[in-house]
Amino acid sequence: MSDPSQQTPHEDDTNMKDRKVGLVFFGLVQIALGGLFGLMALFQVLMTTVQPPGLDQGSTTVAPGTVLYMVAFFASLAVVFVWVGVGSVLKRRWAQALSLVGGWLWLILGATGLLGMILFMPDFSEALREGSADSTLSENQMAGILGVMKAVMIVFQSIFLVILPGIMVFFYRSPHVRATCEANDPKVRWTDGCPLPVLALVILLGSGAYQCVLTGLSPFRMLPLFGTLIRGVPATVLLVVFGLILIYLVRGIYRLDLRAWWATVGLYVLFLISSIITFLSISPTELLEEMRLPEGQFETLPSAFPGTTTLLLFICIGGAVWLGFLWYLKRYFPESQVLAPDGSVQAPPV
Repeated sequence: MSDPSQQTPHEDDTNMKDRKVGLVFFGLVQIALGGLFGLMALFQVLMTTVQPPGLDQGSTTVAPGTVLYMVAFFASLAVVFVWVGVGSVLKRRWAQALSLVGGWLWLILGATGLLGMILFMPDFSEALREGSADSTLSENQMAGILGVMKAVMIVFQSIFLVILPGIMVFFYRSPHVRATCEANDPKVRWTDGCPLPVLALVILLGSGAYQCVLTGLSPFRMLPLFGTLIRGVPATVLLVVFGLILIYLVRGIYRLDLRAWWATVGLYVLFLISSIITFLSISPTELLEEMRLPEGQFETLPSAFPGTTTLLLFICIGGAVWLGFLWYLKRYFPESQVLAPDGSVQAPPV
Protein backbone atom coordinates (compact mmCIF):
# COMPACT_ATOMS: atom_id res chain seq x y z
CA MET A 1 0.00 0.00 0.00
CA SER A 2 1.56 3.26 -1.10
CA ASP A 3 1.97 6.27 1.13
CA PRO A 4 1.07 9.72 -0.24
CA SER A 5 3.41 11.41 2.19
CA GLN A 6 6.34 9.74 0.46
CA GLN A 7 5.32 10.61 -3.11
CA THR A 8 6.26 13.65 -5.16
CA PRO A 9 3.53 13.89 -7.79
CA HIS A 10 4.41 17.43 -8.91
CA GLU A 11 8.03 16.84 -9.78
CA ASP A 12 7.23 15.95 -13.40
CA ASP A 13 3.74 17.22 -14.21
CA THR A 14 4.66 17.69 -17.87
CA ASN A 15 4.74 13.90 -18.28
CA MET A 16 1.42 13.39 -16.54
CA LYS A 17 -1.07 11.26 -18.47
CA ASP A 18 -4.69 12.30 -18.18
CA ARG A 19 -6.72 9.55 -16.49
CA LYS A 20 -10.13 11.26 -16.49
CA VAL A 21 -11.74 8.52 -18.55
CA GLY A 22 -10.45 5.81 -16.22
CA LEU A 23 -11.62 7.70 -13.15
CA VAL A 24 -15.10 7.99 -14.61
CA PHE A 25 -15.16 4.33 -15.69
CA PHE A 26 -14.04 2.91 -12.34
CA GLY A 27 -16.29 5.39 -10.56
CA LEU A 28 -19.26 4.02 -12.51
CA VAL A 29 -18.13 0.47 -11.64
CA GLN A 30 -18.24 1.36 -7.95
CA ILE A 31 -21.63 3.02 -8.35
CA ALA A 32 -22.89 -0.13 -10.07
CA LEU A 33 -21.59 -2.24 -7.16
CA GLY A 34 -23.34 0.12 -4.78
CA GLY A 35 -26.54 -0.36 -6.76
CA LEU A 36 -26.09 -4.13 -6.51
CA PHE A 37 -25.76 -3.94 -2.74
CA GLY A 38 -28.82 -1.67 -2.66
CA LEU A 39 -30.79 -4.32 -4.55
CA MET A 40 -29.61 -6.94 -2.07
CA ALA A 41 -30.91 -4.76 0.76
CA LEU A 42 -34.24 -4.43 -1.06
CA PHE A 43 -34.31 -8.18 -1.62
CA GLN A 44 -34.05 -8.73 2.14
CA VAL A 45 -37.18 -6.63 2.59
CA LEU A 46 -39.04 -8.41 -0.21
CA MET A 47 -38.28 -11.78 1.37
CA THR A 48 -40.54 -10.86 4.29
CA THR A 49 -43.31 -9.18 2.32
CA VAL A 50 -43.66 -11.37 -0.80
CA GLN A 51 -44.78 -14.96 -0.29
CA PRO A 52 -43.35 -17.33 -2.96
CA PRO A 53 -46.11 -19.49 -4.50
CA GLY A 54 -46.31 -23.08 -3.37
CA LEU A 55 -44.44 -22.54 -0.08
CA ASP A 56 -45.88 -22.72 3.39
CA GLN A 57 -46.06 -19.36 5.15
CA GLY A 58 -44.19 -20.63 8.19
CA SER A 59 -41.28 -21.98 6.14
CA THR A 60 -40.20 -18.52 4.99
CA THR A 61 -40.74 -16.57 8.18
CA VAL A 62 -37.74 -14.44 9.07
CA ALA A 63 -37.40 -12.46 12.27
CA PRO A 64 -37.83 -8.70 11.65
CA GLY A 65 -34.63 -7.98 13.59
CA THR A 66 -32.67 -10.27 11.27
CA VAL A 67 -34.08 -8.46 8.24
CA LEU A 68 -33.19 -5.05 9.70
CA TYR A 69 -29.65 -6.27 10.37
CA MET A 70 -29.18 -7.50 6.79
CA VAL A 71 -30.78 -4.37 5.32
CA ALA A 72 -28.51 -2.11 7.39
CA PHE A 73 -25.46 -4.16 6.37
CA PHE A 74 -26.10 -4.09 2.62
CA ALA A 75 -27.43 -0.53 2.65
CA SER A 76 -24.25 0.74 4.29
CA LEU A 77 -22.15 -0.96 1.60
CA ALA A 78 -24.39 0.59 -1.06
CA VAL A 79 -23.94 4.09 0.37
CA VAL A 80 -20.15 3.76 0.64
CA PHE A 81 -19.67 2.42 -2.89
CA VAL A 82 -21.95 5.02 -4.45
CA TRP A 83 -20.34 7.85 -2.45
CA VAL A 84 -16.79 6.89 -3.39
CA GLY A 85 -17.84 6.12 -6.96
CA VAL A 86 -19.36 9.58 -7.40
CA GLY A 87 -16.17 11.07 -5.97
CA SER A 88 -14.13 9.16 -8.54
CA VAL A 89 -16.37 10.38 -11.38
CA LEU A 90 -15.87 13.93 -10.09
CA LYS A 91 -12.10 13.27 -9.85
CA ARG A 92 -11.81 14.10 -6.14
CA ARG A 93 -8.54 13.52 -4.31
CA TRP A 94 -10.24 11.83 -1.36
CA ALA A 95 -11.99 9.41 -3.72
CA GLN A 96 -8.66 8.29 -5.20
CA ALA A 97 -7.23 7.69 -1.72
CA LEU A 98 -10.32 5.83 -0.47
CA SER A 99 -10.58 3.77 -3.66
CA LEU A 100 -6.95 2.70 -3.36
CA VAL A 101 -7.16 1.86 0.35
CA GLY A 102 -10.54 0.17 -0.07
CA GLY A 103 -9.21 -1.80 -3.03
CA TRP A 104 -6.25 -3.05 -0.99
CA LEU A 105 -8.49 -4.07 1.91
CA TRP A 106 -10.94 -5.74 -0.46
CA LEU A 107 -8.09 -7.61 -2.18
CA ILE A 108 -6.38 -8.78 1.03
CA LEU A 109 -9.57 -9.83 2.78
CA GLY A 110 -10.96 -11.34 -0.41
CA ALA A 111 -7.83 -13.38 -1.11
CA THR A 112 -7.85 -14.61 2.49
CA GLY A 113 -11.52 -15.57 2.23
CA LEU A 114 -10.94 -17.35 -1.08
CA LEU A 115 -8.04 -19.31 0.41
CA GLY A 116 -10.16 -20.27 3.41
CA MET A 117 -13.01 -21.38 1.15
CA ILE A 118 -10.65 -23.59 -0.89
CA LEU A 119 -9.11 -25.12 2.25
CA PHE A 120 -12.45 -25.90 3.88
CA MET A 121 -14.35 -26.81 0.72
CA PRO A 122 -13.92 -30.59 1.26
CA ASP A 123 -15.68 -30.26 4.63
CA PHE A 124 -18.55 -28.30 3.11
CA SER A 125 -18.83 -30.81 0.27
CA GLU A 126 -19.05 -33.66 2.75
CA ALA A 127 -21.70 -31.78 4.70
CA LEU A 128 -23.75 -31.26 1.54
CA ARG A 129 -23.32 -34.90 0.66
CA GLU A 130 -24.60 -35.95 4.08
CA GLY A 131 -27.49 -33.52 3.83
CA SER A 132 -28.58 -35.09 0.54
CA ALA A 133 -28.23 -38.69 1.70
CA ASP A 134 -31.93 -39.35 1.02
CA SER A 135 -31.72 -37.93 -2.49
CA THR A 136 -32.54 -40.08 -5.52
CA LEU A 137 -29.28 -38.98 -7.15
CA SER A 138 -26.55 -41.56 -7.56
CA GLU A 139 -23.08 -41.15 -6.12
CA ASN A 140 -21.62 -40.20 -9.51
CA GLN A 141 -24.39 -37.69 -10.17
CA MET A 142 -23.89 -36.09 -6.76
CA ALA A 143 -20.12 -35.94 -7.32
CA GLY A 144 -20.67 -34.25 -10.68
CA ILE A 145 -23.05 -31.67 -9.19
CA LEU A 146 -20.65 -30.91 -6.35
CA GLY A 147 -17.78 -30.56 -8.83
CA VAL A 148 -19.72 -28.01 -10.87
CA MET A 149 -20.71 -26.13 -7.70
CA LYS A 150 -17.07 -25.97 -6.58
CA ALA A 151 -15.89 -24.69 -9.96
CA VAL A 152 -18.60 -22.02 -10.13
CA MET A 153 -17.90 -20.87 -6.56
CA ILE A 154 -14.14 -20.64 -7.12
CA VAL A 155 -14.49 -18.78 -10.43
CA PHE A 156 -17.08 -16.34 -9.07
CA GLN A 157 -15.18 -15.70 -5.83
CA SER A 158 -11.90 -15.27 -7.72
CA ILE A 159 -13.43 -12.63 -9.99
CA PHE A 160 -15.25 -10.73 -7.27
CA LEU A 161 -12.76 -11.08 -4.41
CA VAL A 162 -9.39 -11.00 -6.19
CA ILE A 163 -9.46 -9.96 -9.84
CA LEU A 164 -11.83 -6.97 -9.55
CA PRO A 165 -10.16 -5.36 -6.50
CA GLY A 166 -6.75 -6.17 -7.99
CA ILE A 167 -7.62 -4.19 -11.13
CA MET A 168 -8.86 -1.30 -9.00
CA VAL A 169 -5.64 -1.25 -6.97
CA PHE A 170 -3.57 -1.35 -10.15
CA PHE A 171 -5.46 1.65 -11.55
CA TYR A 172 -5.82 3.88 -8.48
CA ARG A 173 -2.21 3.41 -7.34
CA SER A 174 -0.92 5.02 -10.54
CA PRO A 175 0.81 8.39 -9.99
CA HIS A 176 -0.96 9.59 -13.16
CA VAL A 177 -4.33 8.93 -11.53
CA ARG A 178 -3.28 10.79 -8.41
CA ALA A 179 -1.89 13.69 -10.44
CA THR A 180 -5.10 13.87 -12.49
CA CYS A 181 -7.17 14.12 -9.31
CA GLU A 182 -4.87 16.80 -7.87
CA ALA A 183 -5.05 18.81 -11.09
CA ASN A 184 -8.86 18.68 -11.10
CA ASP A 185 -9.28 19.04 -7.33
CA PRO A 186 -6.61 21.44 -6.02
CA LYS A 187 -8.22 21.82 -2.58
CA VAL A 188 -6.63 20.12 0.42
CA ARG A 189 -8.86 17.21 1.37
CA TRP A 190 -9.27 15.35 4.66
CA THR A 191 -7.35 12.32 3.36
CA ASP A 192 -4.26 14.30 2.31
CA GLY A 193 -2.62 14.51 5.73
CA CYS A 194 -3.21 10.86 6.65
CA PRO A 195 -0.79 8.20 5.30
CA LEU A 196 -2.65 5.54 3.34
CA PRO A 197 -1.71 2.62 5.65
CA VAL A 198 -3.02 4.63 8.61
CA LEU A 199 -6.16 5.46 6.64
CA ALA A 200 -6.66 1.70 6.17
CA LEU A 201 -6.56 1.24 9.94
CA VAL A 202 -9.06 4.08 10.34
CA ILE A 203 -11.44 2.34 7.93
CA LEU A 204 -11.02 -1.03 9.65
CA LEU A 205 -11.66 0.41 13.12
CA GLY A 206 -14.62 2.41 11.85
CA SER A 207 -16.10 -0.69 10.21
CA GLY A 208 -15.56 -2.61 13.44
CA ALA A 209 -17.39 0.07 15.41
CA TYR A 210 -20.33 -0.06 13.01
CA GLN A 211 -20.48 -3.85 13.21
CA CYS A 212 -20.37 -3.77 17.01
CA VAL A 213 -23.36 -1.45 17.21
CA LEU A 214 -25.22 -3.32 14.46
CA THR A 215 -24.64 -6.70 16.10
CA GLY A 216 -25.62 -5.32 19.50
CA LEU A 217 -29.00 -4.34 18.10
CA SER A 218 -29.55 -7.59 16.19
CA PRO A 219 -31.78 -10.45 17.44
CA PHE A 220 -28.84 -12.91 17.56
CA ARG A 221 -26.63 -10.62 19.63
CA MET A 222 -24.03 -12.55 21.56
CA LEU A 223 -20.56 -11.64 22.78
CA PRO A 224 -17.96 -14.37 23.44
CA LEU A 225 -15.67 -12.92 26.10
CA PHE A 226 -12.86 -14.86 27.81
CA GLY A 227 -14.71 -18.17 27.57
CA THR A 228 -18.11 -16.77 28.56
CA LEU A 229 -21.04 -16.20 26.23
CA ILE A 230 -22.83 -12.96 27.05
CA ARG A 231 -26.32 -12.52 25.58
CA GLY A 232 -29.29 -10.20 25.66
CA VAL A 233 -29.17 -6.70 27.07
CA PRO A 234 -25.70 -7.10 28.66
CA ALA A 235 -24.31 -8.13 25.25
CA THR A 236 -25.98 -5.13 23.62
CA VAL A 237 -24.53 -2.73 26.20
CA LEU A 238 -21.01 -4.17 25.91
CA LEU A 239 -21.07 -4.21 22.11
CA VAL A 240 -22.25 -0.60 21.97
CA VAL A 241 -19.54 0.37 24.48
CA PHE A 242 -16.91 -1.40 22.38
CA GLY A 243 -18.23 0.42 19.33
CA LEU A 244 -17.87 3.78 21.08
CA ILE A 245 -14.32 2.88 22.14
CA LEU A 246 -13.44 2.07 18.54
CA ILE A 247 -14.91 5.37 17.37
CA TYR A 248 -12.73 7.19 19.89
CA LEU A 249 -9.70 5.25 18.63
CA VAL A 250 -10.59 6.17 15.04
CA ARG A 251 -10.35 9.85 15.96
CA GLY A 252 -6.97 9.40 17.65
CA ILE A 253 -5.51 7.18 14.92
CA TYR A 254 -6.55 9.65 12.21
CA ARG A 255 -4.84 12.46 14.13
CA LEU A 256 -1.69 10.28 14.45
CA ASP A 257 -1.90 10.27 18.23
CA LEU A 258 0.63 7.72 19.54
CA ARG A 259 -1.54 7.06 22.61
CA ALA A 260 -4.39 5.90 20.35
CA TRP A 261 -1.96 3.55 18.60
CA TRP A 262 -0.90 2.00 21.91
CA ALA A 263 -4.55 1.71 22.98
CA THR A 264 -5.36 -0.06 19.71
CA VAL A 265 -2.52 -2.54 20.22
CA GLY A 266 -3.58 -3.20 23.81
CA LEU A 267 -7.23 -3.68 22.86
CA TYR A 268 -6.34 -6.14 20.12
CA VAL A 269 -4.06 -8.15 22.41
CA LEU A 270 -6.98 -8.49 24.85
CA PHE A 271 -9.27 -9.51 21.99
CA LEU A 272 -6.73 -12.11 20.84
CA ILE A 273 -6.38 -13.58 24.34
CA SER A 274 -10.17 -13.62 24.72
CA SER A 275 -10.59 -15.47 21.41
CA ILE A 276 -8.02 -18.12 22.34
CA ILE A 277 -9.59 -18.68 25.78
CA THR A 278 -13.07 -18.85 24.25
CA PHE A 279 -12.20 -21.50 21.67
CA LEU A 280 -10.29 -23.51 24.27
CA SER A 281 -13.45 -23.52 26.41
CA ILE A 282 -16.18 -23.76 23.77
CA SER A 283 -16.04 -25.74 20.53
CA PRO A 284 -16.81 -23.93 17.26
CA THR A 285 -19.92 -26.10 16.77
CA GLU A 286 -21.26 -25.22 20.22
CA LEU A 287 -20.54 -21.56 19.59
CA LEU A 288 -22.45 -21.69 16.31
CA GLU A 289 -25.40 -23.39 17.97
CA GLU A 290 -25.44 -20.80 20.77
CA MET A 291 -25.89 -18.05 18.18
CA ARG A 292 -29.51 -19.32 17.89
CA LEU A 293 -29.86 -18.79 14.18
CA PRO A 294 -33.38 -18.99 12.73
CA GLU A 295 -34.74 -22.54 12.82
CA GLY A 296 -34.24 -24.45 9.58
CA GLN A 297 -31.40 -22.26 8.33
CA PHE A 298 -27.75 -23.34 7.95
CA GLU A 299 -28.59 -26.89 9.02
CA THR A 300 -25.45 -28.33 7.45
CA LEU A 301 -23.13 -25.57 8.67
CA PRO A 302 -22.09 -27.11 12.04
CA SER A 303 -20.78 -30.30 10.39
CA ALA A 304 -18.77 -28.24 7.92
CA PHE A 305 -17.35 -25.84 10.50
CA PRO A 306 -13.59 -26.19 11.10
CA GLY A 307 -12.42 -27.77 14.33
CA THR A 308 -10.96 -26.07 17.38
CA THR A 309 -7.32 -26.76 16.49
CA THR A 310 -7.74 -25.38 12.98
CA LEU A 311 -9.48 -22.23 14.21
CA LEU A 312 -6.88 -21.61 16.90
CA LEU A 313 -4.14 -21.96 14.28
CA PHE A 314 -5.84 -19.40 12.05
CA ILE A 315 -6.44 -17.06 15.00
CA CYS A 316 -2.76 -17.18 16.00
CA ILE A 317 -1.54 -16.66 12.43
CA GLY A 318 -4.03 -13.85 11.83
CA GLY A 319 -3.17 -12.28 15.16
CA ALA A 320 0.55 -12.30 14.37
CA VAL A 321 -0.09 -10.71 10.96
CA TRP A 322 -2.36 -8.05 12.43
CA LEU A 323 0.09 -7.18 15.22
CA GLY A 324 2.86 -6.99 12.62
CA PHE A 325 0.76 -4.54 10.61
CA LEU A 326 0.13 -2.41 13.71
CA TRP A 327 3.84 -2.40 14.52
CA TYR A 328 4.62 -1.32 10.97
CA LEU A 329 2.22 1.61 11.37
CA LYS A 330 4.05 2.90 14.43
CA ARG A 331 6.52 4.73 12.17
CA TYR A 332 3.73 7.15 11.20
CA PHE A 333 2.96 8.15 14.80
CA PRO A 334 5.38 10.81 16.10
CA GLU A 335 6.33 10.73 19.76
CA SER A 336 5.12 14.25 20.58
CA GLN A 337 2.84 15.39 17.77
CA VAL A 338 -0.62 14.68 16.43
CA LEU A 339 -2.44 15.63 13.26
CA ALA A 340 -5.04 18.37 13.64
CA PRO A 341 -8.38 18.09 11.76
CA ASP A 342 -7.18 20.63 9.19
CA GLY A 343 -4.11 18.52 8.36
CA SER A 344 -1.59 20.61 10.35
CA VAL A 345 0.68 19.08 12.96
CA GLN A 346 0.29 20.14 16.58
CA ALA A 347 1.33 18.99 20.03
CA PRO A 348 -1.14 16.60 21.67
CA PRO A 349 -3.24 17.95 24.55
CA VAL A 350 -2.02 17.12 28.03
